[in-house]
Amino acid sequence: MSFNPLIVGILILLLTGCSLHKSAGVRYQTQFDFDSVRAYSFLSRDSVANEEQNISDVMRNNIELAVEQVLDDSGFHYTEARQSDLVVAYHLVQGQSRGRLQVGVNHQALKRYNLGVKYCEYCLKSGTDPGSRKLWRFDAGSLILDLLDPGNQRSVWRSVYPVKIKAEDNSRKVQEKIHTAITQMLAQYPGKSA
Repeated sequence: MSFNPLIVGILILLLTGCSLHKSAGVRYQTQFDFDSVRAYSFLSRDSVANEEQNISDVMRNNIELAVEQVLDDSGFHYTEARQSDLVVAYHLVQGQSRGRLQVGVNHQALKRYNLGVKYCEYCLKSGTDPGSRKLWRFDAGSLILDLLDPGNQRSVWRSVYPVKIKAEDNSRKVQEKIHTAITQMLAQYPGKSA
């Protein structure tokens, strides 16, 4: 029995393509000492960066629980904001995707979030292909994760991942998608611990 090498190659490509996770885009500031980080906290839910983010408490809890699990498994520990080495902030881009068409993406909320975390695209020079515009398109359903310097509340690390939660996803599926996204994002943490 002989196999057509072209068909076998296509099948292998399809199987590996289905099992691979999308890559998370990451940018960070090289001057920040990521190796010294041991403790983290979350940006207060009533902060300026979170004011315009219209997501449910359940979704916030899913995101924060996934961050806690990944960071705790990586040797970090949660603490009060005034004692933390990093502050975690996040933004879920709202809107709907229909193919390449973005319907109702709230760009104003994203701008206010960026102002709230003092995001500076040009300050975060290192990471996964930081010059690529493709990684930094914020489509509906993208999760943005920022790590802030607690001293000045400025983003020193940002990652973006296309979570793409669908209306028909049950709570377990939503949790899985968020946990996968957070794992992929924090896997690219530049310090020793993550």
